[in-house]
Amino acid sequence: LDGHALADRLVLAGLPSDLEAPELMRLFGKLGASEAQVAHPSGGCGGDDDACDGFASVFFSGGPTDVARVLVRAAHTINEQGSTQLARLLPSRPGDPSSPPPP
Repeated sequence: LDGHALADRLVLAGLPSDLEAPELMRLFGKLGASEAQVAHPSGGCGGDDDACDGFASVFFSGGPTDVARVLVRAAHTINEQGSTQLARLLPSRPGDPSSPPPP
């Protein structure tokens, strides 16, 4: 997923159609998130996989401190029912149009 950090939230793009707020809160709730809102395109995908991508905002009631706490760790784990999943934070991909230009 691609994303941006704001003062009180993370904004994520590229969500698969089967990823919803409860799944995001399983990870981000353990990291201090208070709410996740997800939006998926309506009316179908039209055959273009990118058109199926959804967006999410994950809110942190602790503001910038909580957001920074998420960003400073490169990896986060979720342990549920004997299964461990890993979420990694990486720098922007080269050529990503949503990335700011280099200094």
